[in-house]
Amino acid sequence: MRAHLSLGSSARFSWLSILAPVEIQLVMRCLNVRSRLSAARCNKQLYAAANHSFAWAQDQMATLRVDNNAATLQSLAARVRGSLLRLAPIHLRVLLPATVFDPLCPELFAVPNVQAITAQVPLDFLAVACLFLLPLLLHPAAQQLRSLDISGIWNYECTEAELHGLATLPHLHSLFLSDAIREDISASLPPSSLYFSSLTHLKVFPSPLGLEKLFASLSHCPRLTSLELQCACIDTALFHCLAWLPPGQLQRLRFWRGEVDVMEEPPTSARAALGSLPEIELDEVDGVNLLLPVLSSAPALRLFRWRCDAPQWMPTPNRPFCLPSLEPLRQLMTEAPQVQVQLVLSHSFDQWLADSDARVLKADESDALLHFQRHCWNELQQLLSQPELSGVCRIDVESGDD
Repeated sequence: MRAHLSLGSSARFSWLSILAPVEIQLVMRCLNVRSRLSAARCNKQLYAAANHSFAWAQDQMATLRVDNNAATLQSLAARVRGSLLRLAPIHLRVLLPATVFDPLCPELFAVPNVQAITAQVPLDFLAVACLFLLPLLLHPAAQQLRSLDISGIWNYECTEAELHGLATLPHLHSLFLSDAIREDISASLPPSSLYFSSLTHLKVFPSPLGLEKLFASLSHCPRLTSLELQCACIDTALFHCLAWLPPGQLQRLRFWRGEVDVMEEPPTSARAALGSLPEIELDEVDGVNLLLPVLSSAPALRLFRWRCDAPQWMPTPNRPFCLPSLEPLRQLMTEAPQVQVQLVLSHSFDQWLADSDARVLKADESDALLHFQRHCWNELQQLLSQPELSGVCRIDVESGDD
């Protein structure tokens, strides 16, 4: 059933009369949030079904964009309470200004059933207020949070009080912190500050100085199955720390905007860390060719996904832009035929540029970068056209669902 297709005349809803109310609610439950709201406008029986909590699956959140302003949030909360959205789990995308950020408003929880919060920042944001999270975490309704994402804020470090508050949220299963945990955790924070009882997915910037402390704490997070490391140096030390996690616990490992250090032979710690890991993903990672031989010897690996966004800088010796080469990819697919290799890529060059992060450039820089981007796109297409890589599964980039 698609709510937006031909739902005009009452004759088309005659089938509703033979269904029990709970059956109609079950049909509504199968729709996404947008379609469910559209269907509820078409018929009294569909509206009655949508007006029941059973029709709202708890794993489907309604996403609302809001400003970090108390008065605006109170007004939005009143509108949500008077609509069907009061029954839906709510994901708030909080839009922050390009000036100094105030702390997140506790009034975010005036909106009913908020279970996920994402802080969104503009490209030219300046600074973050001290204790950015604390007022929100002290609110009693914070106990219902299932997901919190402040990974877009690159210059904020959580205080000990904020980390303690995060660790005490009983239902928090997804936490995206970027570089909010930095070097100072090595010296000042007790390990228990980073024990999360319900956490299944963590996205964090692993500071080299705090790497061992971070993974020592994560080894006590019993439900952690998905780990995303930003701007990490993928080397022997990192794999050694990964091996501290209980065998078989980690199911997905993702690296974003990192780089691979030289690993001529797969170290013992790398083999131990990858021994039971079924899925690994690389996104804008330099030096991929150095990692592929290590992946070829990972016995449990079943999915290798790599994503290549359009470069947003001109290459330099210290910051090159590296695409995987044919031979290491061919070797991986030959030596580990059980591994499905996926490439996440836009369907056209123009879309590739549109889907990548944009930066403001001078005219001459923009022309040179565009020429380099076209060169990279052509190299990528040539690589994928090789017969040896016919088994690579190409996946179109999916846009976010707001």
